[in-house]
Amino acid sequence: MKRLDKRALRYAAQRALKLLGLASTLAGAAAGLLRLRDFAAERLVASAMDRPSPADVERSFASLPAPLRQQANEAAEALAARKALRLELRARDGVRLVGHWLPAAQPRRLVLGFHGWHSAWNRDFSLSAPFFLDQGCSLLLVEQRAHGESGGDCIGYGLLERYDLLDWLDELEARGLGTGLPVYLAGVSMGATTVLLAAGLPLPEHVHGILADCGFTSAPEIWESVWSGALPLPYALLRGAVEHLASARLGCSVDADSTPEALARSQKPVLLIHGLADRFVPPWMTERGYAAAAGPKRMLLVEGAGHALSYPTDPEAYQAALLDFWRDFDGQKQA
Repeated sequence: MKRLDKRALRYAAQRALKLLGLASTLAGAAAGLLRLRDFAAERLVASAMDRPSPADVERSFASLPAPLRQQANEAAEALAARKALRLELRARDGVRLVGHWLPAAQPRRLVLGFHGWHSAWNRDFSLSAPFFLDQGCSLLLVEQRAHGESGGDCIGYGLLERYDLLDWLDELEARGLGTGLPVYLAGVSMGATTVLLAAGLPLPEHVHGILADCGFTSAPEIWESVWSGALPLPYALLRGAVEHLASARLGCSVDADSTPEALARSQKPVLLIHGLADRFVPPWMTERGYAAAAGPKRMLLVEGAGHALSYPTDPEAYQAALLDFWRDFDGQKQA
């Protein structure tokens, strides 16, 4: 009986050692998976939020069809060659910001324009700027923080840039530029998200409306949309680490606000534009913003237009939407 007990004890001990070894192996695998997750999250956040190099900006336009790419490049060069007044200010957090002032010959309104992620002030408005100027729109095209000549090393996905927008409004007033004109806030891609998030802040009454082309709802939602299915790890495993790291860089929660939430708080008129063939920012993001908007709202969805390509795809519809918007809201002060 004692021998049987010894055998049982030896067997139990061997089983315990095997289980301990298995547990150790699993713990090591889990620790390795966590290290892999953290490394992947760090690389994703860096790719999303670091300042782009000039080569990064060029790559963002490399996917355009060749004829359109040539047209856009020529238009960007022509816009950069215009005699713009270079403006500079310090944002409320100390970051140096640069903008380019292009007055209309016969100004009827002022458009404050914000470019998109990994883009440039003379890129996203290159094709539309001549129309804006011809229609009496004096333009201030800014270089978003962490882009171009502006300072900063962190792209804020609109959460930081919306406050830069307020600083630009103050700078225009201090310099007496566009005094007495209705002001419109315009943006493309991340620039659209910037102006839509700004709509949720207190804005002066001389801001008559928002023009937003293919903006995304929030950083977490655009990251999930872009990265889901495109990574060797399921994005659901990375989401928590990505949002934690991004929030630490921003100094605020990365989901502190969204464009639908901001539009629900705003009474400013808004014109939302999106290409229905956009494979980068899905059109439902604009449609959700439109549904949430509490103030006067218009929406133009352009058949066959890819990301940030609604203007060259259907310039007539785009221009008509702008002219109707200005006609209806130029003369109305907005709370």
